[in-house]
Amino acid sequence: MLDFKKPDVVEEEIFIDSDKVIMCKTDKEGIFEFANEYFMKISGYEEYELMGKSMFCIQHPHMPEVIFKMMWEKLLAKKNFRVIMKNIAKNGKFYWSYTNFEFKVDDKDEIIAIYSKRVAANRDSIDFFDKLYKTLVGIEKKNGIESSEKYLSGFLEEKQMDFKELVLQFYDNSNVPKTPKPKKVVLKNDKIEKIEKKEIVKKEEIITKELPKAKLPKEKEIKKEIKKEAVKKVVPNKPSKKKDEKSLFQRLFGKTDEEIEEEKRRREKS
Repeated sequence: MLDFKKPDVVEEEIFIDSDKVIMCKTDKEGIFEFANEYFMKISGYEEYELMGKSMFCIQHPHMPEVIFKMMWEKLLAKKNFRVIMKNIAKNGKFYWSYTNFEFKVDDKDEIIAIYSKRVAANRDSIDFFDKLYKTLVGIEKKNGIESSEKYLSGFLEEKQMDFKELVLQFYDNSNVPKTPKPKKVVLKNDKIEKIEKKEIVKKEEIITKELPKAKLPKEKEIKKEIKKEAVKKVVPNKPSKKKDEKSLFQRLFGKTDEEIEEEKRRREKS
């Protein structure tokens, strides 16, 4: 770090494109190993100027030391860390980001790399953390990092949340209780088939109840009359029909017995 000199602070903001992501990779000591193209564009550095250097290069003096202490404690304990970060570019200008620090371990569960993904921070979170950071930096200058840490601890106790929740309240609505998602039920094929059959039976029962009773067709009415007449013929002591009473044939075709006999006599005479 002896060959690196931080630029003087310029009170001018660089705005991160909301569709872009700043990415970089360091070792477990925070030494740069990789940074993507957009990182270089925002920071104003070339790759050879940053690779092999510490993240200290882009740390803005307005950032409290207690935040970095907390960050390294979380990462070394193998926990991700989210933070609203103010960084300094090569030209002395600053940029705010919503940053997520993650880690990678080897086969022995030892941390071998730390990754950071930075996106544009929203204005509400910037205003909130800018004010908090100024307070923490002021305490550190007067009384040291331990006093700053105690103040931050009391601040979080008053808010009844940890630092992660403090950050996420501006992004994930984590301060609002979330409705639990219904559990997915995975069924085997035979169970699904049984359920489908039950559903079909239920639907058929509903349809049957809703259908009106069908009326008998005319053909059935005729068969019903024929059956009645057949029963009458086999019943003994059945009183004879009255003259004006019509037979089945007459009811169906409209001629009386007298009319039929008269037609018969006429045919014999002729």
